[in-house]
Amino acid sequence: MEKYRKSNSRFGGEKGLGLMEVIVGVLVTLIVCSILLHLVRLGYEVHKLNSTTSGIADKLGVAREQAMNHRQDFSVIFEAESRRFGLDLNNNGRLDTIESDELPEGVGLLEDAIVTFSRSGNLKAGSKEPEIIISNSRDARTITVSSLGAIEID
Repeated sequence: MEKYRKSNSRFGGEKGLGLMEVIVGVLVTLIVCSILLHLVRLGYEVHKLNSTTSGIADKLGVAREQAMNHRQDFSVIFEAESRRFGLDLNNNGRLDTIESDELPEGVGLLEDAIVTFSRSGNLKAGSKEPEIIISNSRDARTITVSSLGAIEID
Protein backbone atom coordinates (compact mmCIF):
# COMPACT_ATOMS: atom_id res chain seq x y z
CA MET A 1 0.00 0.00 0.00
CA GLU A 2 1.29 3.38 -0.94
CA LYS A 3 1.51 5.95 1.78
CA TYR A 4 -0.21 9.28 1.24
CA ARG A 5 2.31 12.10 1.37
CA LYS A 6 1.31 15.63 2.15
CA SER A 7 2.97 17.98 -0.29
CA ASN A 8 4.19 21.43 0.69
CA SER A 9 4.29 22.59 -2.90
CA ARG A 10 1.73 24.98 -4.19
CA PHE A 11 0.54 22.53 -6.76
CA GLY A 12 0.05 19.86 -4.21
CA GLY A 13 -3.18 19.25 -2.42
CA GLU A 14 -3.21 22.48 -0.38
CA LYS A 15 -5.70 25.15 -1.24
CA GLY A 16 -5.61 28.88 -0.46
CA LEU A 17 -2.81 31.40 -0.24
CA GLY A 18 0.25 31.34 1.91
CA LEU A 19 1.29 34.14 4.22
CA MET A 20 4.04 35.40 1.87
CA GLU A 21 1.65 35.53 -1.06
CA VAL A 22 -0.84 37.59 0.96
CA ILE A 23 1.91 39.99 2.11
CA VAL A 24 3.22 40.46 -1.43
CA GLY A 25 -0.32 41.05 -2.71
CA VAL A 26 -1.03 43.65 -0.05
CA LEU A 27 2.29 45.43 -0.72
CA VAL A 28 1.65 45.55 -4.47
CA THR A 29 -1.85 46.91 -3.84
CA LEU A 30 -0.50 49.60 -1.48
CA ILE A 31 2.16 50.66 -3.99
CA VAL A 32 -0.37 50.93 -6.82
CA CYS A 33 -2.80 52.86 -4.59
CA SER A 34 -0.12 55.33 -3.49
CA ILE A 35 0.88 55.98 -7.12
CA LEU A 36 -2.76 56.52 -8.09
CA LEU A 37 -3.31 58.85 -5.13
CA HIS A 38 -0.26 60.90 -6.13
CA LEU A 39 -1.54 61.18 -9.72
CA VAL A 40 -5.02 62.23 -8.56
CA ARG A 41 -3.53 64.86 -6.24
CA LEU A 42 -1.30 66.18 -9.03
CA GLY A 43 -4.28 66.31 -11.39
CA TYR A 44 -6.31 68.21 -8.80
CA GLU A 45 -3.52 70.78 -8.35
CA VAL A 46 -3.34 71.31 -12.12
CA HIS A 47 -7.13 71.61 -12.25
CA LYS A 48 -7.15 74.24 -9.47
CA LEU A 49 -4.46 76.28 -11.24
CA ASN A 50 -6.19 76.08 -14.62
CA SER A 51 -9.66 76.88 -13.27
CA THR A 52 -8.31 79.81 -11.23
CA THR A 53 -6.53 81.17 -14.29
CA SER A 54 -9.71 80.86 -16.36
CA GLY A 55 -11.72 82.56 -13.61
CA ILE A 56 -9.31 85.49 -13.50
CA ALA A 57 -9.35 85.83 -17.29
CA ASP A 58 -13.17 85.79 -17.18
CA LYS A 59 -13.16 88.51 -14.50
CA LEU A 60 -10.90 90.64 -16.70
CA GLY A 61 -13.29 90.10 -19.61
CA VAL A 62 -16.25 91.17 -17.47
CA ALA A 63 -14.39 94.34 -16.44
CA ARG A 64 -13.67 95.15 -20.08
CA GLU A 65 -17.32 94.61 -21.03
CA GLN A 66 -18.50 96.73 -18.08
CA ALA A 67 -16.16 99.54 -19.10
CA MET A 68 -17.55 99.55 -22.64
CA ASN A 69 -21.20 99.13 -21.59
CA HIS A 70 -21.16 101.80 -18.88
CA ARG A 71 -18.76 104.09 -20.77
CA GLN A 72 -16.47 104.50 -17.76
CA ASP A 73 -13.20 103.06 -16.49
CA PHE A 74 -13.39 99.67 -14.74
CA SER A 75 -10.56 98.04 -12.78
CA VAL A 76 -9.67 94.57 -11.59
CA ILE A 77 -7.46 94.64 -8.50
CA PHE A 78 -5.06 91.84 -7.53
CA GLU A 79 -3.63 91.56 -4.01
CA ALA A 80 -0.87 88.96 -3.82
CA GLU A 81 -0.36 88.93 -0.05
CA SER A 82 -4.02 88.45 0.83
CA ARG A 83 -4.53 86.13 -2.18
CA ARG A 84 -7.58 88.08 -3.40
CA PHE A 85 -8.75 89.69 -6.62
CA GLY A 86 -11.91 91.30 -7.89
CA LEU A 87 -13.74 94.04 -9.78
CA ASP A 88 -13.57 97.48 -8.21
CA LEU A 89 -17.34 97.92 -8.48
CA ASN A 90 -17.56 101.22 -6.60
CA ASN A 91 -14.49 102.60 -8.39
CA ASN A 92 -12.75 103.64 -5.16
CA GLY A 93 -9.33 102.23 -6.15
CA ARG A 94 -9.22 99.51 -3.52
CA LEU A 95 -10.57 96.00 -3.20
CA ASP A 96 -13.40 95.93 -0.68
CA THR A 97 -14.41 92.67 1.00
CA ILE A 98 -17.67 92.38 -0.90
CA GLU A 99 -15.86 92.84 -4.24
CA SER A 100 -13.17 90.25 -3.69
CA ASP A 101 -12.76 86.59 -4.60
CA GLU A 102 -10.22 84.49 -2.73
CA LEU A 103 -7.81 82.22 -4.51
CA PRO A 104 -8.05 78.50 -3.71
CA GLU A 105 -5.66 76.99 -1.18
CA GLY A 106 -2.25 76.35 -2.73
CA VAL A 107 -2.69 78.92 -5.53
CA GLY A 108 -1.15 82.38 -5.34
CA LEU A 109 -0.36 85.55 -7.25
CA LEU A 110 3.20 86.68 -7.89
CA GLU A 111 2.57 90.38 -7.29
CA ASP A 112 -0.07 93.05 -6.77
CA ALA A 113 -1.59 94.56 -9.89
CA ILE A 114 -4.40 96.81 -11.04
CA VAL A 115 -5.75 96.38 -14.56
CA THR A 116 -7.93 99.29 -15.66
CA PHE A 117 -9.96 99.22 -18.84
CA SER A 118 -11.12 102.49 -20.39
CA ARG A 119 -14.57 102.99 -21.85
CA SER A 120 -13.26 101.99 -25.28
CA GLY A 121 -12.24 98.55 -23.92
CA ASN A 122 -8.53 99.33 -24.21
CA LEU A 123 -6.18 99.56 -21.27
CA LYS A 124 -6.31 102.94 -19.64
CA ALA A 125 -3.94 105.42 -21.30
CA GLY A 126 -0.50 105.32 -19.73
CA SER A 127 -0.94 101.83 -18.28
CA LYS A 128 1.71 99.25 -18.91
CA GLU A 129 0.58 95.91 -20.31
CA PRO A 130 0.15 93.76 -17.19
CA GLU A 131 1.28 90.18 -16.72
CA ILE A 132 -0.65 88.45 -13.98
CA ILE A 133 1.19 85.33 -12.85
CA ILE A 134 -0.82 82.67 -11.03
CA SER A 135 1.13 79.80 -9.53
CA ASN A 136 1.05 76.77 -7.30
CA SER A 137 3.92 74.68 -5.93
CA ARG A 138 4.51 72.97 -9.30
CA ASP A 139 3.61 75.32 -12.14
CA ALA A 140 2.58 78.83 -13.14
CA ARG A 141 0.23 80.42 -15.67
CA THR A 142 0.47 83.95 -17.05
CA ILE A 143 -2.39 86.17 -18.14
CA THR A 144 -1.44 89.12 -20.31
CA VAL A 145 -3.59 92.05 -21.33
CA SER A 146 -2.60 93.97 -24.45
CA SER A 147 -2.97 97.72 -24.76
CA LEU A 148 -6.02 97.04 -26.97
CA GLY A 149 -7.64 95.02 -24.16
CA ALA A 150 -7.02 91.54 -25.56
CA ILE A 151 -6.72 88.97 -22.77
CA GLU A 152 -4.46 85.97 -23.33
CA ILE A 153 -3.51 82.99 -21.17
CA ASP A 154 -0.02 81.54 -21.66
